[in-house]
Amino acid sequence: MPQNQRPIWQILTDAAEPGSEVTLTCDECFAIMEHLADQAVRGVDPDMIYTAIRRYIAHCPDCNEHHKQRLAELEAEIALWIKES
Repeated sequence: MPQNQRPIWQILTDAAEPGSEVTLTCDECFAIMEHLADQAVRGVDPDMIYTAIRRYIAHCPDCNEHHKQRLAELEAEIALWIKES
């Protein structure tokens, strides 16, 4: 992990603080998006941190594109899994 990147647990803890406005780096945003995607597939409600992600990806086209691509990949995997079931 790069020295300036916080661990996911720290970002999630910071984001859970009342009135929190967590600021992320691209690397942190990618890590959190991967975490959220994995949690969403398991049925976990990601609202606790998703506000910070939405705020960040609104200003970072690279993170926004990565997020859209990852969601599309996961949706395709789920559709395939359902089809095969």
